Amino acid sequence: MEETLKQEEKKPSVVKKVLSIVFNSLFYLVILLLLVFSISNLVGKDKNAPSVFGYYFMNVNSNSMEGNNKDSFTTKDIIITKKATAKSVSNLKVGDIVTYEGYVNGQKAFISHRIVDIVTSGSRTVYILQGDYLQGKPDQYNAETYASNREDYIFRNVVQEIGDAEVVAIYQTKWKNAGSAMTFLRSQVGFALCIILPTGVLLTVEIIFLIRNLSSLNKEKMKKQLADKDEEQKKQLEEERERMRQELLAEMAAKQNAEADEKKEEPEVAE
Repeated sequence: MEETLKQEEKKPSVVKKVLSIVFNSLFYLVILLLLVFSISNLVGKDKNAPSVFGYYFMNVNSNSMEGNNKDSFTTKDIIITKKATAKSVSNLKVGDIVTYEGYVNGQKAFISHRIVDIVTSGSRTVYILQGDYLQGKPDQYNAETYASNREDYIFRNVVQEIGDAEVVAIYQTKWKNAGSAMTFLRSQVGFALCIILPTGVLLTVEIIFLIRNLSSLNKEKMKKQLADKDEEQKKQLEEERERMRQELLAEMAAKQNAEADEKKEEPEVAE
C-alpha cells in the first residue's frame, strides 16, 4: 500500500502536464514568430518589404487598388506576393496583379497594380497597369482612348507601363485588415510589446521550470547517493561481521584441536 502511494506521488499531475505543454507551445510559437519576423526584415530590408522564402509581405500604402474585385485591397490589408520568375512572368494575363519598383513621393517603393492590357511589340512585351480605384471612372483604361492619349495618361500616372524585367513579384493573396496590426508590430513599441515582452515572460517561466527540474534532479541524485552509501556501509558491516564470525570459528576450531591433541598426549594409567 505504501509503495502504491509513493508511486502515485511521483507521477506528475495532469494539470502540471497541461500547463507545461501550453507554456512550451506558446514559447516556441513566439520564438517562431520572432524568427520569421527577423528573417523577413533582414531579407526584405533593401526592398522596403519583408520577404520569406520568395514571398513578400507588403503593407498597402494607398487605396489605389480599392475596388469591387474580390482581390482588390486597401491600406487596411497586407498583400502576399511571390517573387517573379521568367516562367511565372511568361504566364501573366490581363487581370493579374503584379508588383514593380517605382517611386512614391520621390522614394523607391513597391507598387502593385492590375494588368489591364498586354502589348507585344516585336520581342518586347509591355504590361499596362492601372489601379482598381479607376474602375467605372472616366480615366478607366480603354485601348482606343489610351492610344490617342497615351502620353497624358502616363504623365498623370493614370496608367503605368512596365516590361518583363520590371515585374518584381506576382500577387497571391491578401491578409484582410492586418495592415494596421503589422504596422504596429513593425514599430519599436509594437515589437517590444508583442514580441520581446511575451518572449521574456515565457523565457522566465521556462527558466523557473528548468531550475525546479534541476533542483528535483539534484535531490533525487543526493537521495540515490545516500542510499548507495547506506547500502555500501551495510555491505561493509556484513562483511566485517562475517570476517569476525569466521575468525571466531577458526579460533574455536583451533582450541578444540589443541584440546584433542592434549588428550592424545596424556599417558594411560594402568589399573
